Amino acid sequence: RNEVGLYVDERDRIWGVENGRDMLTSNGDIHNENPAEEVNLMDGTGSAFFGYPKCFSEYHRDGGMGPGTQWADLELSTAEIKTDAWCRDLAQVHPPRGAMPAHWAPLGIVEYQGSMFPWGHDLVVTAHGSWNSDKPVGRLLARLHRDGDNIASVEPIVGERGPDGALRQGQWDARPVDVREAADGALYFSDDMGGRIFKLTYAN
Repeated sequence: RNEVGLYVDERDRIWGVENGRDMLTSNGDIHNENPAEEVNLMDGTGSAFFGYPKCFSEYHRDGGMGPGTQWADLELSTAEIKTDAWCRDLAQVHPPRGAMPAHWAPLGIVEYQGSMFPWGHDLVVTAHGSWNSDKPVGRLLARLHRDGDNIASVEPIVGERGPDGALRQGQWDARPVDVREAADGALYFSDDMGGRIFKLTYAN
């Protein structure tokens, strides 16, 4: 899977968001919550292989080991299948820096630089949403809280509000594509469902 959103930081490293594949089974149907959508950091260290198609990242599975854990994809041809241990070997596979929910379909990423939002240098990602989930997901913007170069948590921040006022996924009449930061710290993101550009500002 190619990186569909790219951001070059001040240290000339590339951050990318990657869509996981659809219809995943691994000792049973696990496609609703797997594979995780990945946040990758291409910094010139470690393996140059990021896993696909031999390995996938866990988001949530029964008996799993937590988001971002690498697993061998067992649906390949026999000659192509690797082991879970191989997929977790840092000499073989460059693991993601963070894992987002399956089928969010992240398309855009930016490191926030401004002061309008109290977000430090966290990452902001647009999630276009996907069809391959029994429950609609995505169609939102998310803040990726950073702990150094790792993603500590993922927080949906903008999307459609339900009757209870809470943000709900997968039903908004907007499908976010890319996000950019303006000089004043405001964020702009595009929507390819309605052909719109949204402006996001902050009020304390």
